[in-house]
Amino acid sequence: MNKQLLNELLTAVNEQIATENPKEAKTVYETLLARGLDEKKAKEKIAKVIYQESINIMTTQEPFSRDRYVHNLLALLDNVEAEIEF
Repeated sequence: MNKQLLNELLTAVNEQIATENPKEAKTVYETLLARGLDEKKAKEKIAKVIYQESINIMTTQEPFSRDRYVHNLLALLDNVEAEIEF
């Protein structure tokens, strides 16, 4: 992934955390921090979920699903150490 795209995704993560929209973004972020991840790594994990949702929308032509997105955010908490591929 190029640096510019990652920066755009991190901007979206920061916005979601700041506005608590969805509220689960802030909850997941804070939980990842509490489980030992640093800020950068926690935000990158959330960014990867945004990226995956974007790819899903483009490839399936389905509309954005808040429920699916929140489900995938919360799934980060199941295995904090797992790496998500871009």
